Parts: sequence; C-alpha cells; structure tokens
Amino acid sequence: MDALNRIKFLEDRLHRLSAIGMALSTEKNTDRLFEMILEEAKNITQADGRTLYSMNKNGDLDFEILRNDSMDTIMGGTSGVEIPYYPVHLWLDDKTPNQKNVSAYVALTGKTVNIKDAYKEEGFDFEGTKNFDKKSGYHSKSFLTVPLKNHENEIIGVMQLINARNDKGEVISFNQEMQEQVESLASQGAVALTNKRLVEELKILFEAFIKLIATAIDKKSEYTGGHCERVPVITMMLADAVAKIKEGKYKDFSMTDDERYEEYFQVWVYAEPIAYAGDSVIVQPGNSVQFAGAGTDEDGVIVKYEWDLNGDGIFEFNSDDSGITTFIYNDEGEFITMLRVTDNDGHTSVDDRIITVVSEEEEEIIQEEKVIPGCTYNDAKNYNPGATEDDGSCDFNVDSEPLTEDSGLPSLSFLVSFCVIAIIAFRRR
Repeated sequence: MDALNRIKFLEDRLHRLSAIGMALSTEKNTDRLFEMILEEAKNITQADGRTLYSMNKNGDLDFEILRNDSMDTIMGGTSGVEIPYYPVHLWLDDKTPNQKNVSAYVALTGKTVNIKDAYKEEGFDFEGTKNFDKKSGYHSKSFLTVPLKNHENEIIGVMQLINARNDKGEVISFNQEMQEQVESLASQGAVALTNKRLVEELKILFEAFIKLIATAIDKKSEYTGGHCERVPVITMMLADAVAKIKEGKYKDFSMTDDERYEEYFQVWVYAEPIAYAGDSVIVQPGNSVQFAGAGTDEDGVIVKYEWDLNGDGIFEFNSDDSGITTFIYNDEGEFITMLRVTDNDGHTSVDDRIITVVSEEEEEIIQEEKVIPGCTYNDAKNYNPGATEDDGSCDFNVDSEPLTEDSGLPSLSFLVSFCVIAIIAFRRR
C-alpha cells in the first residue's frame, strides 16, 4: 500500500470510528451499535468470524451476536435469529475456574489473548472448535479474544474475532496493530453494553414504581380495588384483538414493541378520582342531615358531584361545584346513600354513607351501649353496634381494616416524586 492509499485508508477508518463514537450517544438500538463495532473490527482485521458475549446474572457468558462470512452465519443482534448455543461457563464448579476455554479465561482475567494457530495452541482446549471444524468443513486458525470492561474496570463481556485475512483472502494471525485497534473498539463496545444494562435497570425501576403507585391507589378504595391492575391487561388484549383485524378501517393497525411498552405503562399511571362521602350518622326522623361530599383526583379535577340520598339508585342531587347539600329523613330505617364524583377525563368514583334513622328511644338505647369512639361512625362499612367499652375491642364486620396512613404503604406524594425522578433518569439515559 503506497503512502496515498495509506492516508485514504486511515481517513476512512477515522471516519468510521467517529461514526461509532456518535452512535454511542444517539443510537437507541444497542444491538445495531454492537454490530457496527463488530463490522469495524472486521474492516480492521478482515476477520471471517466475529462473536460478542455478554456477562449474564449467573456470571456466565451469553452469546449476543454471532457472524461468520464464509459460512454465511448471521445470528443474534438485529437478525432476529436466536443463537442456539449454551452460555460459556466461567467456573467448572464452585472452586475451579474454567481457564481452558479462551473466552472464559479472558473474562476471568481481563487479559487479551492472541492465538496464532488454534491447532498448535497448547494452553487452551480447542477440542470443541476442532470437532465443529470436522463437521462443518471450516478451519478455525487465528483467534483474538478481547475483554469488555466497564467504567469500574469490571468485565461485562468478551469480543472474539476468528481468522484474520490479508488482501488475498489468506488466513493470517492478528498483528499487534490489529490487537491495539480492536482493544480500542472493545472499550466502545463496553460503553454500549453498560448503557444497555443501565437502560434495562432503569426500566425495571420505572416499572416497579409505576406498579407500586397503582397498588397504593387501588388500596384507597374498596370499589376500585384492582382496577389499575386490570386496565393494562384489558388494554393490551384490545390492542392484540384490533391488530388481528384483516378488513375495515383497522386492517392496517399495528404496534411496535416500543409502542406496546409505552401504551402498557401509560394506562398503569392513569389515576382515577376518589370519592369521600363522609362518616355515617344516627338521627331521628324529621332532622336535617348535612352532606359534605368531597373528591380528589391525582391527575385532574373533579367536575361533577352527585348524591343518591334515598339509597334507591337515583342520583337526585348534582352539582359542578361541590358535594355539599342537606336532606331531611322522615321515615325510620337505614339508608345507604351514595356519592359519585366525576373528573375532567370522564372517570368516576363512588363512596357510600349510612344514615340510620331511629326513634328517640332507640337512639338513647344506642347511646347507652357506650360504643367505642372510632368503631361506631368513622367507617360505615365497619360499623358494629355490639362493640362496647366492656369487651375492650371492636368487632368489625369485615375481614380486614381499611387502608390508613399507618398501613405501611408509602404516601402517594412520595411515590410520585420517586417515579418522576425515575422517568427523568430514564429519558436522560
């Protein structure tokens, strides 16, 4: 290669390395980025085979990308073809490192291994490679295996190149210049792999916070409990059903994996309004009862308040401003009133309030029972007239107590703050 061609060759290489550097900050598909790095390693060494491993949670090496030009092998990465090979174990048992396998050795020691001829190599076991060559007719000769280290100098993967070639297509060994440049590429691959893992971990953190918030919202209401969990499942069922339609206006409908992910967690975080009807009371016929219904909404405002004051299913009171009203009960009996609130998104929530209308004599009897404060009127659904100071306990009519501020769950504001932090971190990954 003359001087002019050498300069052009180096300019092209610098341009490709710059492209990889830019892709590190712009390319969201890490598999595509890995393939760019392996492709550049091929341009530098003319390597026929290229493999990228990543360290899994068990401490073994998973195959991420596998390429071999002579055998027309394209697996892993963006190919969509699953690599059928088992992970490379770094340890034979709890005490014995797998130092006979060259990839395992590099992952264990963090040292680059450059082998000129696998068939003449005595330090590593290439029996599996030789058996593969016999079956396939391939001949594996030169190997360059380089560790991928993260910013904490931890081994997170391995890059392996097989059979470097010269301009005539002849298999040669990897020279020192090739090794240094591939080691530089490996450092870029380590950055990409680290970013991939950070994004995955942020997704897990983000999902956990979203589900925790939804669970806290569900626990606040007996009527809407489980709603936040069911809506995402039903939403994706609907999306799948629409995607199967082959005719009509939805025949071209489809969703990418990213769109499905966004839709799934978007419906997790939508918040329902919460209605509060107030404490239950005992009154005498003809007395006026005041209703001060209230509602809250995490992601909007309450735009309508409605009361079913007779317990007959008819909401005779409605207001756009508040749930405050009065009503006179002339007949004795137990009336389960209902407050319904609607937010600006059209979502509704209900809560009940029991109004017990008794004669003056019955009210005196109830008062003589000395019902424990907090067990009588604070929660209509838990009301039990038989709970007195004498027995020292509240005999609730339900299996479990309602959620309170001391229930052990973090407050919604705390959870929302953490979720916002997770979202910001995820978007700035």
